[in-house]
Amino acid sequence: MTEDRALPLLQRIALVLAMAGIVGAFFWRSWPGAAGFAIGSAISILNLKWWERFVNQLGTEKEERKTSWAFAMRYVILGALVYVIVTYLRADLGAILAGLLTAAAAVLLELLYEIFYART
Repeated sequence: MTEDRALPLLQRIALVLAMAGIVGAFFWRSWPGAAGFAIGSAISILNLKWWERFVNQLGTEKEERKTSWAFAMRYVILGALVYVIVTYLRADLGAILAGLLTAAAAVLLELLYEIFYART
């Protein structure tokens, strides 16, 4: 599969996993679990988009120091955001951590699809 088709498939798989995980987390831990998984999945999918943008900027003439600084600050901001959400909204931390694995699971499923079903 070409790069042009692999990334949209990866994003669709991540969205389907997020939706299924939110439903599963709701039955597992009620609304704090569903909210936690939704937050973790959103961060995971957003991180996937950031990695895509970062990789596309490699080799361009954009100032590398600025790109690296912005890349690092994203994680500091996300960490603070997760802390506030867990502390004040009482979202389930385990569900947030499980939701953070959404993009990794999507990558593995897309890899299996490439191995078994993609014909070139």
